[in-house]
Amino acid sequence: MDKLLRPDRFNTEPTVPNSEKIYKHWKLTFEYYLRTLNNGQIENNAQNLFALINSVLATIFEIISDTTDYNGAIETLDAIYMKPTNIVFNRHQLLTSKQKPTQTIDEFMQQLEVFAKSCEFQAVSAEENKKQYIRDAFISGISSSSIRQRLLEKPFSTLQETEKHTASFDYHPSVTATVVQPEETPLAAVKGNTLQKGICFFCGNTRHARAMCPARNAECRKCKKKWPLG
Repeated sequence: MDKLLRPDRFNTEPTVPNSEKIYKHWKLTFEYYLRTLNNGQIENNAQNLFALINSVLATIFEIISDTTDYNGAIETLDAIYMKPTNIVFNRHQLLTSKQKPTQTIDEFMQQLEVFAKSCEFQAVSAEENKKQYIRDAFISGISSSSIRQRLLEKPFSTLQETEKHTASFDYHPSVTATVVQPEETPLAAVKGNTLQKGICFFCGNTRHARAMCPARNAECRKCKKKWPLG
């Protein structure tokens, strides 16, 4: 029975993608295996340290070769494989998740459940809950992607800390000038511009008396009306 419960030797390098997930799964199965050997307990003794050393490959053993007890060896592996939880980033990921074209409704819901597990939601007061929601909405909605990225690097920022961090950034939203399209340009402005350049507004030639304009009484192709040149 013990042989059936014993997990395979752990051989995942810390640099491998998803190494944290692989390590978590292996650690859980290994601890369950130890409990079957120690009547439900995991003691910090030489026997468990030997079992751990015998359950990893040589490359992983190098990481814990300097430790002298089981707890120290596990803490060393945890420090390398267990990345610090970034609650702010995880909640941003949950808040901005969108259903993919290939996902069913159930699959999308399962994805949200997975993201929610890493958010470490806790029972807090209504006021604290409100502040957390405001913080998350602020980070998701801010227009500057560079500031958003810097805010997401703060794992446990409160609303007050987020506001403080944002104030320290030299950020000025760009103001887009309103461009008036040619067809929307007021007629008076066009007239004034052409007069300043010495060009006739109606025919485009050098400015002259209106009575002498070749475009006098010409019909507008757009509105079918004649220019009021008289």
